[in-house]
Amino acid sequence: QVTPMRVRQSPTQASVDSLATLLQHQPCVWSTVYTESKPFSTDYDLNQFRRAWTEHRAIRDESIVQMVARTYGFDADGSEPWLTVPKIDPIKRIIVSRSERYHSEPFPWFKLVAEHKDRMLFVGLPEEHEKFCRMFGQVEYRKTATILELAQVIQAGRCFIGNQSAPM
Repeated sequence: QVTPMRVRQSPTQASVDSLATLLQHQPCVWSTVYTESKPFSTDYDLNQFRRAWTEHRAIRDESIVQMVARTYGFDADGSEPWLTVPKIDPIKRIIVSRSERYHSEPFPWFKLVAEHKDRMLFVGLPEEHEKFCRMFGQVEYRKTATILELAQVIQAGRCFIGNQSAPM
């Protein structure tokens, strides 16, 4: 039996429903169901990748996707798409996001906004967008209702710049 990992925010029915919109498009997912506790039939507890942080085994500059892959013994170097996302019309914009946590202070947001603000589109929470604009300058906002819609916007953009988060 693996000890459950502590998480910052427990899943809710609404957050699981939002994530399910994306998971249901993955060829390896048969179904998604929300439960209050971990079902006995769970094959993989995807929170176990967090042990790399708590046990000080994290590899510098490794993404969360790479950490999950290493935890479960498969390769994901980031060179190939690993999610299946239904395509939407191209968005000829740079998709950006900056959550309340995990900031890289030396990141050149001021320069990027100064040079590209008219080509940028922010995804995330309204309060994250407001704070971003106060700090770095005005950038257009795109609300996304589900994780699937967020993935579609990111995929349709020219590129994505953001920190580790699920910018809704």
